[in-house]
Amino acid sequence: MKKLIQNKLIFYFSASSLFLVLISFLSAVFILGRVNQVLIIHFSHLAGIDKVGGMSAVYWLGASSFLLVLVNTFLSYYLESKDDFLGKFLASANLFVAVLIFIFFFAIISIN
Repeated sequence: MKKLIQNKLIFYFSASSLFLVLISFLSAVFILGRVNQVLIIHFSHLAGIDKVGGMSAVYWLGASSFLLVLVNTFLSYYLESKDDFLGKFLASANLFVAVLIFIFFFAIISIN
């Protein structure tokens, strides 16, 4: 555990990323769990509704998003041991991806 907290910048970026993805997923589950109809997952201005699904699609999106951020976290710690810049760069990119996932989940919530 001490080795994980040794580099504070990567730890804070990774913890923030995991927290953001977890909060967005849990809020989507609690808000959309009461909806009994088909959920709109993706909407395009050109083609209209592209992808619909149920709560299982939301669960899969949450699990894959959490797995993506978790793998990027481990890769950023690994790259930090090899090169100082690459680990911090991947951790900051991980936070950016987590913000995009946060926007994605709240877009699903607002459409439905």
